[in-house]
Amino acid sequence: MNHMRILHTADWHLGKTLEGRSRLDEQAQFLDELYQIVKDEHIDVIVMAGDAFDTVNPPARAEQLFYESLSALSDKGKRQVVVISGNHDNPDRLSAASPLTNDQGIHLIGYPTNDIIRVDVPSSSVNVYPLQHSLIRLKRDLTRCWLKHLKRNCFVIITIKKKYSKRSNI
Repeated sequence: MNHMRILHTADWHLGKTLEGRSRLDEQAQFLDELYQIVKDEHIDVIVMAGDAFDTVNPPARAEQLFYESLSALSDKGKRQVVVISGNHDNPDRLSAASPLTNDQGIHLIGYPTNDIIRVDVPSSSVNVYPLQHSLIRLKRDLTRCWLKHLKRNCFVIITIKKKYSKRSNI
């Protein structure tokens, strides 16, 4: 039986400063370590579930680090990377590069979508269903995904944001 190795990550907060000092060098070191883990563990798919950046308007160096890291992680499309925006990310900005990254196996999802992303790797395939909905719709959407795909090949990314939720305490 073929299997797929998925690494889930989130909350990189690239561009974050601490008491006015840049942390980009530390963040670059973290991303180098992440790349090494992905390589050593033979990861097929990386799922980055939000907050790639610390602000909606990150410094250019943070964006450069982000895209360089995605490029390295995808290994020219041999490995798939799925990135979904978080509450610290600008969804327009995140998804703007999609036309360039899709061919590299990098899927940038800025806004809520009901679209299913099919992720194929040599050993297997999986349907990624990026949910960014209110809790009220969550059960319905999960059930639909589950039934539509016969309870298999369905990997769900859930990012619940205050602006998409009817509950203010989320």
